[in-house]
Amino acid sequence: EMVQGHWLFKFESSFVHGLEYYSLPGETKDRFDLLIGSEYSGLQNSRITLEIVNRYLFDYSSEIASRDDTPRKDTLIWALRYSRYFLRDRLNLEMVAYAGGVDFSKGAAEKISFHYALTDAWQLSSGLFLLQSGDTYLTRNIGENDLFFMSLKYFF
Repeated sequence: EMVQGHWLFKFESSFVHGLEYYSLPGETKDRFDLLIGSEYSGLQNSRITLEIVNRYLFDYSSEIASRDDTPRKDTLIWALRYSRYFLRDRLNLEMVAYAGGVDFSKGAAEKISFHYALTDAWQLSSGLFLLQSGDTYLTRNIGENDLFFMSLKYFF
């Protein structure tokens, strides 16, 4: 991570060994993840974050590629987050967008939420969770399942 003014730049990588997939019984796979991102906090009471990750699956064969219910060899995922505080930090607006593929064809999800501190102990939250179908086996049927949520929390 590197900080420059109001910007935070991120670079992360990981190697995951021994992943098991239900569609590939008895096999384990290795995966390399590479993430780049940045966060900007130069706007008053606001924060904007963009992260992009590429996941590369090793030992990917033509047999795996021919199956519909297995992960792809290369997967690109991005996420965008905006958060802003209002009313002396009592009201928080948060918007998060997550999508697969450069053209969002692998499915997407958005969450828009509000959190309001009624008192120091009580918080009211509300929002929407929106889903868009994609062309992968995991996201093919998730569209049309949007939801509204609301909660009242007590902190002691």
